[in-house]
Amino acid sequence: MMKLVNFSSSRKLFLVVQMSLALMLADAFFTGQSLLSSLKPPFSQLRLKGGDNDWQPGANPNEGYPDQPAWSFDKALPKSSLKTAGPGGKDQSVTAATWILNIVEGAHWLTLPPSFLGSYAVMLSHDFWLNMFEGSELRVLLWCLAPFIGFVGGLPPIVMHTYESWQVAPFRNPVEGEFILKDYNNGWMRAVAYKYLFIIQGVGLVMANHGYNGFRTVGISVALILLSYIGDQSKKATFKLFDQPVFPIPIVAIPLFIWGVVFNLCAAINLAGHINGNPLVHWGLIIAPLLTAAGGVVEGLLAESTFNQWIHLGAVIMLIAGASLQAYTFFEVPGLFV
Repeated sequence: MMKLVNFSSSRKLFLVVQMSLALMLADAFFTGQSLLSSLKPPFSQLRLKGGDNDWQPGANPNEGYPDQPAWSFDKALPKSSLKTAGPGGKDQSVTAATWILNIVEGAHWLTLPPSFLGSYAVMLSHDFWLNMFEGSELRVLLWCLAPFIGFVGGLPPIVMHTYESWQVAPFRNPVEGEFILKDYNNGWMRAVAYKYLFIIQGVGLVMANHGYNGFRTVGISVALILLSYIGDQSKKATFKLFDQPVFPIPIVAIPLFIWGVVFNLCAAINLAGHINGNPLVHWGLIIAPLLTAAGGVVEGLLAESTFNQWIHLGAVIMLIAGASLQAYTFFEVPGLFV
């Protein structure tokens, strides 16, 4: 009887909490609507000056770029800096047409299906990999998740591209001075996005390494992960290409990435050595990571120094091809392994 009473009291308390939360949310909603109706000029027209409090009273901090409307297929006008951004002062604004940018955006999301399928292929042949990895479920799990983690690592740049309205354009750093989004891309945002791109993809690569090779060097991997995240982020590996600064990667994040790339490529070569009679699968295991790496190089170096949106698209197509080839080989390996 006591248990029923306690249950009834708990249920009443739960209902009271629910009603309170509903009232709070309703109050917040109507208060927000009242504030929005009295907003001043659009947020996108305001200037952010380094060290100055230059926001206009009542400015909307939630306005997007572009805004009103802001369907996914709406894109901002080409940034003014693109007029002379290309090598030799070439006008690259013509490559930033809305339909081109929509294709670029769609291509980025098309990296998801093959990444997912790569992980699914491993799960589908769980028993094969479990036997190969000496009965270690943890190693199978790491090997299975690694392809999908590669896509997760690409999410920070996708957020950055969305903020930029999917235009690769010259960068300016708002930390150092005046910055107008309709003219330039945000250099500090790029640095943050690239930091997490390299760290997360580095983690995915070492997961694949320890899934395939075991845990003899796991101490080094953990140390490199910690170094990449908590180390001094102020020192960057930036250099100039076509007179544009590229590769704003924290130096402390590079050892982890190199460590992962080398061992992942070695694992691919070793696995390919067990495949006979199917050249596409044999060479596909080796070419897939190289193709993915090449796509990253083209996007991070060429697209962000020439500011040609077609080059950006070409880089992403290479990423899709690399992930697709890897997924295909993972489906085929169990039936060809010798």
